[in-house]
Amino acid sequence: MTELIRIGLAGILASQAAYFFSLIVLYQVMMDWYEWGTFPDPSNIFEKTVNFLTALVFGVAYWAGLKEKSENGF
Repeated sequence: MTELIRIGLAGILASQAAYFFSLIVLYQVMMDWYEWGTFPDPSNIFEKTVNFLTALVFGVAYWAGLKEKSENGF
């Protein structure tokens, strides 16, 4: 069971890293894709679940992309 949890966490971190490197290359496309895939004002459990899962997999990379845009550099 511990190994499965470790593999799951490694998968989430790997997807974060892949999305972040995609942000470096295709910044505007990837930022638009993330915003398109989430609901701005979730009103029901389905929309909240979609936002939670999307943020879980890609959220840190999206946040780093927002920081990159506001600070204009690495």
